[in-house]
Amino acid sequence: MPGETATLRTILLVEDEPMVRSFMVEALQRAGLKVLEAPDAETGWEIAMREGLTIDALVTDVRLPGMSGPELLRRLRETRPDLPALYVTGYAGDDTLRSGSLNDAPCLPKPFRTGDFVDAVKKLIS
Repeated sequence: MPGETATLRTILLVEDEPMVRSFMVEALQRAGLKVLEAPDAETGWEIAMREGLTIDALVTDVRLPGMSGPELLRRLRETRPDLPALYVTGYAGDDTLRSGSLNDAPCLPKPFRTGDFVDAVKKLIS
């Protein structure tokens, strides 16, 4: 409709590997999403706590230096209980996955195809 603007969806992306993070940011931006990027969970937490900031979904690596991705999600859901999230991990066989402790969000194993990644994120926010 004339005069109506689409709301740009905002993704908080937390990934400690710079090249992987860059690839993911580019893929999401090409899909028309706004991306706030962080190299670790502590920085992701600081970004998420900015007053007035709306985050539509969290995409986070499972294993990060310091606070883990699952711990970040638990903390964020204390104030945003319905925050959709997607875990990405290069450790598909690790104990965290086998124990089922990631049942609070879907998990996409690395490496993944760009289309699969973008589809998984779009599914979160649809």
